Amino acid sequence: MYNLNETLKSVYANLGLGVKRRFPTMYAFGPTGLPAGRIGEAVPDAVATTAGPTTLTADIMKARFYRRNCSGADRTDTTPTAALWVRSLINPPVGLSYIWSVYNNGGANIITIAAGSGVTLTVTTGSAVTAAVGAIRNYRVTFTNVTPGSEAVEMLAT
Repeated sequence: MYNLNETLKSVYANLGLGVKRRFPTMYAFGPTGLPAGRIGEAVPDAVATTAGPTTLTADIMKARFYRRNCSGADRTDTTPTAALWVRSLINPPVGLSYIWSVYNNGGANIITIAAGSGVTLTVTTGSAVTAAVGAIRNYRVTFTNVTPGSEAVEMLAT
């Protein structure tokens, strides 16, 4: 883990300035450069080979890249509820947005992504919520409401 606070102390010491002042507490940063506990915090790709539909976890959604082998038939995977998704993050701001991708890496079957409670799935012209074999489908995920009891997430298939 990269600790920005320790790095600032080291820089001041190397410049001969000493560490005469207190540094504010800062986030420890993972290899992706995002604060730990946030989206993309050095989470490995999520992989599923379940022979059946899957309810995706918030951790899978935070991984930002989901590899799915359909195991012999078309599959429909459902996102977590907006409430679970929001609670999995550390104080996410309204408008927090990132790209989440699905890669269909097995068989001649189709993956369909379905929206969990509080999640709105929107499709742009020419795209779909499905991913054919060998295809990657991208979604822009945006947190539109983070108020407890009213959480809302929008996924735009691009």
